[in-house]
Amino acid sequence: MPTMSSERGELTATDLRELVATALAQDSRTGLSEMLSVIARSVEAQACILWQEAPFTQTSDDPSSGELFVLADWVESDRRSALYRLSLGNSATGMAILQNRPIPIEDILTDNRVDRADPFLPDLGVRSFCAVPIRFLDGKLGAVNVYRTRIQSFNDSEVDDLRSLIELLPQLYQTISDKVSYELVKRVNQILQDTQATSFTPTARDICRIIAKSFNTVETSLFLNNLNEPEVYNMVATTWPSREELPKTSYLASKNEGLTGWVLEEQSPVAIFDLKNFEDDHQQIKKRYPGIIWGDGLNLKRRFDYQVDAKEKLKAQLKRNDKQRDQPFSFMAVPVMAQHRLTGALRCCTVKEGPFYFSDREIRLLHLVADQVGQAWASWLQADTMTKLRQMSKTQVQIFQDFAHQLRSPINQVHARSKHCIEMASGRLEKHLVYLRGLSSKAKRATQSLGLFARLAEDRELKINRKRLYKHSLIRTLVEIKYDQLAVMDPDRRLEIIVEESGFDVLQTHIVKLDHDLLWHAVNNLVDNAVKYSFNGSTIRIFGGLNRTDRFHITVVNRGIRLEAPDVRRCIKRSWRSKTATRVVGEGSGIGLWIVDHIMRAHKGRLLLLPTTADG
Repeated sequence: MPTMSSERGELTATDLRELVATALAQDSRTGLSEMLSVIARSVEAQACILWQEAPFTQTSDDPSSGELFVLADWVESDRRSALYRLSLGNSATGMAILQNRPIPIEDILTDNRVDRADPFLPDLGVRSFCAVPIRFLDGKLGAVNVYRTRIQSFNDSEVDDLRSLIELLPQLYQTISDKVSYELVKRVNQILQDTQATSFTPTARDICRIIAKSFNTVETSLFLNNLNEPEVYNMVATTWPSREELPKTSYLASKNEGLTGWVLEEQSPVAIFDLKNFEDDHQQIKKRYPGIIWGDGLNLKRRFDYQVDAKEKLKAQLKRNDKQRDQPFSFMAVPVMAQHRLTGALRCCTVKEGPFYFSDREIRLLHLVADQVGQAWASWLQADTMTKLRQMSKTQVQIFQDFAHQLRSPINQVHARSKHCIEMASGRLEKHLVYLRGLSSKAKRATQSLGLFARLAEDRELKINRKRLYKHSLIRTLVEIKYDQLAVMDPDRRLEIIVEESGFDVLQTHIVKLDHDLLWHAVNNLVDNAVKYSFNGSTIRIFGGLNRTDRFHITVVNRGIRLEAPDVRRCIKRSWRSKTATRVVGEGSGIGLWIVDHIMRAHKGRLLLLPTTADG
């Protein structure tokens, strides 16, 4: 007896090394099946399944309710079954989870804890199995089952070996997931860096392909906003084998059309555990995603036919009216954002092989990739716009200028009206009006930029309407700029803007004349630049006065991404943006500081930029 114990100890050490080595060698989510094969072979079993509690399962209720699903499996032979769901309360596997102890079954034909009406075990030729409970790192419960095709009980030594191996499984699977996540983000970043200046479509296709490979999905589709119709989001790339069969290739953000439409309208991610059970789980799904609707626009049987290998001959085994024996169809989609502005959606559906379901981890990873895509898409649009602007003829510039002139009047009226309403309103209405004024201020500045750009692009001098600047009017302007910027800023940034008034007392004794509209535009551009690139939770200071040579100045100071000395002069060149700035903020035309520089020179002044320290 002592000899057998020693042999099992040595075998366990060998299996532990093999399990760790197998995990470290994996580079995809399907590597989990390889790890299960090591566990099964350690006790001479012919199959192994990793079960996990399904969403909406209640393990703490009495009686418990819910189901288990197959996260991953491994079978020694080609003999496969099609069970993907198992009752929690009426199964030996569920008993192992609820009682938190291994449950060995010597013979499935004589043990009352086994539901012999279920064809799953006979399909695999199983006669004995052992269910060992497991707790995943996110707190979810599950079990690892090893199956034998012969009647042979699992002795205490084998059960101990199984527990030793299975205890490592959550952390090792996390290691695989971390590796896959890192490689995916790294690969997407490489693809985005190689984006062609003439078209974003090849980039979108490559991104969909690499995501589909990482998540092992049949369909990965990317939708981006239509340039001519901003509220329309068109499919720019997909891995679905036949694009013509997809029911929708474009969506309206304001219209809730199916799952993807919900993501666009709500600008929030969605994950559906199994589309086949959408109606059964609808009440729970609606609690998590209020207002969501879905009709099977693409027949699930067609999805199944695309992903099942014909060699396995499962099509003949499956009964379409038996949801437990149908292959699952997990779905997830996330919004594609650029600086809190919706630019599209990214979705994945139909996993080819286990793990068959998307966890919260995969959703977060897809969200991260979508953010990368959103920033790159916004940058590409800005670069494409600037390229087209540089190619404009003098006549086109004039049309551009005329268009800006037509916009200026109504936008100025909206800004003035909202300002007037704020003074008369209170409570919730005031908040809406403040936000409205912030938006109109941003639109007003953009429109003004169009006119200034068109004039400067033709090398024409700016018209300066000089008027004396008084302290009270300057403070009012700076405070309005402050609140307009804060009104449209993401509150999670937690930025504070402070206007330091004391330095402007010099305006009571010194006469300063300038163009008030251009002053508003220049300071707004500087503060907008500071807001974009400041560290979250930091403070932006606006102050001024006279410098050592008695010249009046207005200064904006912030703490943000580093600005190197060589880049100080480059950043006031037209259309120039640093690589760091592009990665941090996708939005930006690269003409803001260029316009400020021209405004200052038109006033016989200058724009002075200082490089930042290592602390920003």
